[in-house]
Amino acid sequence: MATVATSLNVAKITTAALIFLLIGIYGLSDLRKIVYSSLHLSYLTWWFVHQWVAPGWLDICFGSPLPNIIDPATIIGIYGVFYALPAWCAFTNTSPMLPAVAILSTILFSTGSAINISADLYKTAQKQAGVKKVTSHIYDGRLGAHPNHVGDWMRYSSFALASGTFLAWLIPALIVFFNLKTVRERAAKSPAKDS
Repeated sequence: MATVATSLNVAKITTAALIFLLIGIYGLSDLRKIVYSSLHLSYLTWWFVHQWVAPGWLDICFGSPLPNIIDPATIIGIYGVFYALPAWCAFTNTSPMLPAVAILSTILFSTGSAINISADLYKTAQKQAGVKKVTSHIYDGRLGAHPNHVGDWMRYSSFALASGTFLAWLIPALIVFFNLKTVRERAAKSPAKDS
């Protein structure tokens, strides 16, 4: 039976393949394409490196089994194909990228990634040590109960900003919507549920 983790790995490979396809079609002829590719491919590379440097992280966070074939296909479609929308926007956008946009995109991406890396590694270590609900360090509430959400919002906002199109902002908007929906659902089911 497939798991969320396996499906997410396939989705990330799908996104990378689509970005490389766009590079093959459009080339890396301007700052926007170079910056966008660097940001998104850095994220995808880290996704897999993270699994190597922190064994068990993916299963702790995404190890739930998927009961039917529709679920993996949905995950791959959304997180693999649809999440490549900002890449398509970046590669088809012919307007030049302002250096300030390149700088801000890089700052958003780097800061969001640092938040996520810190949160993931800390949570993994705490869970492996037997802690049921992680509420210390980066999980102490300064970034909310779910610091990964803040990191994701920053990282996907960097992709949308780098793409230079309004359409690409659909991805961070949907991520915010679904993150908040998940938080509300978890709180309604059990206020004491593990973070």
